[in-house]
Amino acid sequence: MSRSDAPVHVIDCRAQADGLIVQALESLQLLESLATQGIRFTFFLFPSEDTESMNNLLELFYFAGDRVDYVIVHNPAKVRTNLFKKSNIEAELKKFGAKELTLPVVTSITLLAIKRAEAKAGRKLSFAEVATPGAAHLELMLAGEMQWAMQQMFRQYDAVADLLVPEQQVPEVESQPEPAAKQARPKHPMLNLGE
Repeated sequence: MSRSDAPVHVIDCRAQADGLIVQALESLQLLESLATQGIRFTFFLFPSEDTESMNNLLELFYFAGDRVDYVIVHNPAKVRTNLFKKSNIEAELKKFGAKELTLPVVTSITLLAIKRAEAKAGRKLSFAEVATPGAAHLELMLAGEMQWAMQQMFRQYDAVADLLVPEQQVPEVESQPEPAAKQARPKHPMLNLGE
């Protein structure tokens, strides 16, 4: 990693393989050696309602401590009971500057339509492909839902960009205001035509 021209490397391992990755990081003292070169890991943590997964998350935190950055990814579509919220581990991660992302919940109708479109195309489709109006993958309304979901994620990725790419690679972006809440319709006087 330290000899590469690429500013960012992504390591996506199976949840079951994280013990092996941690063992390799520890044995090779990668966190320490990369830190001397100004290279830092960002761990994405996915809290769940599964006690075993939460213990696993805790072990990762005990191993890495403040030597890495953290992004906590919440998935409300999969997690019904949140063992993480208001827990000691959440408080400790926030002390270490952890940032959070919340995945938008997409309706099951849209997810099913995407599966059908992928079966028809004979391949996986990117979010951009299914969100493009007129691309014929999804009905206009469903493509609109995917556009909304992507906009939700882009705003959040902008907020955590400093943990995802080197500082010099972060473009100057004007912050986008949150969409204004719909205002209530003004009440018009109603005619009373009697009973």
